[in-house]
Amino acid sequence: MKKTIVLLAMLLGTISAWAYTQVTIDNINYYLRDDNTAGVQMTPEASGDVVLPSTITYNGKTYTVDEIAQDAFKGSSITSVDAAATITEVGANAFSSCYNLKSVKLHGVKTLGKSTFSNDYNLEEVVLEGELAAIPNFAFENAGNFTITMPATVKSIGECAFRHSGLKAVDIPGSVETIGASAFMWCTDLEDVKFHEGLKSIGDQAFQYSYVSELVFPEGLQTIGKNAFGDCTSIRKIVFPTTTITNMADGLFTGRWSLSTVECAATVPPTIPAGTFEGSNGTLYVPRASIEAYRAATGWSYFDQKTITAIPVKGDLNDDDAVDIADVNLIIDHILTGYTLNYAHRLRADLNGDNSIDIADVNILINMILGI
Repeated sequence: MKKTIVLLAMLLGTISAWAYTQVTIDNINYYLRDDNTAGVQMTPEASGDVVLPSTITYNGKTYTVDEIAQDAFKGSSITSVDAAATITEVGANAFSSCYNLKSVKLHGVKTLGKSTFSNDYNLEEVVLEGELAAIPNFAFENAGNFTITMPATVKSIGECAFRHSGLKAVDIPGSVETIGASAFMWCTDLEDVKFHEGLKSIGDQAFQYSYVSELVFPEGLQTIGKNAFGDCTSIRKIVFPTTTITNMADGLFTGRWSLSTVECAATVPPTIPAGTFEGSNGTLYVPRASIEAYRAATGWSYFDQKTITAIPVKGDLNDDDAVDIADVNLIIDHILTGYTLNYAHRLRADLNGDNSIDIADVNILINMILGI
């Protein structure tokens, strides 16, 4: 009997904890909790610009708005949403299939649900602020031609997160450690991708069929999955880090019709699948002392013997892989006497990038030597 009473009391306590009141304020549906917090409930009839406040008042009582529930605005006609910093959780499909939605600003988000903005075809701008830990699976799948700002707290980008979206450029924060499978697959407008040190893994097919033009892999990257950049026919340049990527799968760069430059600063050729660069017509730049090692290494040997050359060192005008007073003398001779520098050396001598070789470049070169 006592056990029955205890269980009944526990059940009643649970029901009480779940209890809430439904209200509509300024055409938005909310549920009010007993702890003076509130969440945005399903409001499919919402339209136009939506501003979600930090607090609402009902019957003289103030409630802090902290959540947007699952499916809250799914399929609605809203055109923009600006959510207060108190709103930390956004449920699955909360804004999916909002065909008129153009602008999203979430100022305090910590958690996004699956498919949050999927099928938002006209999306233009997304600003995510707060302590967001992850971009979830399918978050922006089939979304429009938009720009996105992510906070430096995001550690992972989920599977298919941006698949088939109109994203043109993405600067992935250094906090991101993993990019999931197919995360940016079929992003045929995606040309500019920036990675930062901190990234450890890029999943299978992560960028397959995208139009990315240049890949600069960060130091510390460990894994690149199968077909991660397969059929990216617009890739012109690939830069590998000094630290060796320990796991590179098959089909990394298939369909690389535009590839002209590959740079790998690792002194020991990284292990890559045999056919990674098969048929490549570009130039491979490696440390001068490692040229022969790359010519003999599996996968790297597909580059023509004449197209494996030393990485140019900025400011090195005599090809000794060092920047010293000898290089200063050469650049001064060029300025004062017209001493001829070949094309490669002129590129290395123009240290400020103004397409002119002058005293400003000499000063920069001297500062480089002095470590200033």
